[in-house]
Amino acid sequence: MSENLPVRITFSKTGRAKYISHLDLYRAFQRAVRRAKLPLWETEGFNKHVFLTFALPLSLGHESICEVLDVKIKADGCHSFSELAARLNAALPEGLRVISFASPVKKVVDIAFAKYVVTTETVVSEKQLSDYLAQDNIIVTKITKKKGEQRIDLKPLIQAMPLDSDLQLIVPAGSGLNINPNLVLESLFAFLKLDLPVTRCRILRTGILTADKEIFM
Repeated sequence: MSENLPVRITFSKTGRAKYISHLDLYRAFQRAVRRAKLPLWETEGFNKHVFLTFALPLSLGHESICEVLDVKIKADGCHSFSELAARLNAALPEGLRVISFASPVKKVVDIAFAKYVVTTETVVSEKQLSDYLAQDNIIVTKITKKKGEQRIDLKPLIQAMPLDSDLQLIVPAGSGLNINPNLVLESLFAFLKLDLPVTRCRILRTGILTADKEIFM
């Protein structure tokens, strides 16, 4: 069995690429690493394939500047991370761009939060946001494949703050509880009686964080 070196790729997913589903994103990277002729390690067995693991799949329609993809590079030979990043960028479709190749520091199970910046057509004032967060409870219905419909209280789970004309949200994410920012925005707009579909907002993930709010890397 050949030795391999774990590598963490940070990349952005913006513009039209936000409409690429997670499955199609996986396929896009599979094709790109082959075109770029990256020396990636392949799984053993009859049906060999390159090892690709996305740390925190992004919701369809959202953009990000901090996506994380773990791969394994064959350890035989010397490979420049900057060279590999350039080769992969040349093979990726529009809207997907590698930011860095680096050795992993933290484990995927360390992910606890995700940070987003939301741009809306209507500016949400600091007072409006404060009134929303001051409610005794913020009950919403969360739908999952495994558990179906669940009623949860967002109040202890979210952090929000105005950011110039935008809104910053920090919500739970990772292997435990995941809160889609769409859920928060729908609840906020309903509270403010704003007829504003979430689909008309730009939702940009700007950080994947650990339990102590450090940047996941």
